[in-house]
Amino acid sequence: MDERLQLEKTTVCGAVTGEAAEHEQFFCPMCRRSCAVEQGPEPLILQGKRNEIEYSEPRCHCRSCRRDFFPLAGSLQRPVRETVTPAVLQKVVWAGANLGSSPQAVEALRELSGIELSAKQVRRMTEQVGQDRHDERQQQVADFKDKPLMDRLESPADVESP
Repeated sequence: MDERLQLEKTTVCGAVTGEAAEHEQFFCPMCRRSCAVEQGPEPLILQGKRNEIEYSEPRCHCRSCRRDFFPLAGSLQRPVRETVTPAVLQKVVWAGANLGSSPQAVEALRELSGIELSAKQVRRMTEQVGQDRHDERQQQVADFKDKPLMDRLESPADVESP
């Protein structure tokens, strides 16, 4: 089992870091200037369902802004330096949104899944995903309002009119 997990980790992390090596040029999220991937990637530990996964995350440095950034976080549409896998994030957000408080969510995650996070981390992740969903919905509403009136009245292609 551990050998299979190690193989999956190597495959996934190799694909992710290989993507960065392919691009070699990324744009700073602040000033939008082109920046190269720095030598010596930054180690990152992700909490998975069963184990922690460690890999070296490519790092870029913007000379104009004088700051480092991690370009793959943007391409994966996740906050910079997220510390959980998508499967764990789904559990954290469900617990954070459906239980009475962040401390209750932490206790439930610890008891049911063996996931160790702080209440602040649970709250931050839940709020971030909630904000992402809100922004997505606002964009859908804006797109709908931008349509001509006749297009708004049409039923979707996969829905039959009564």
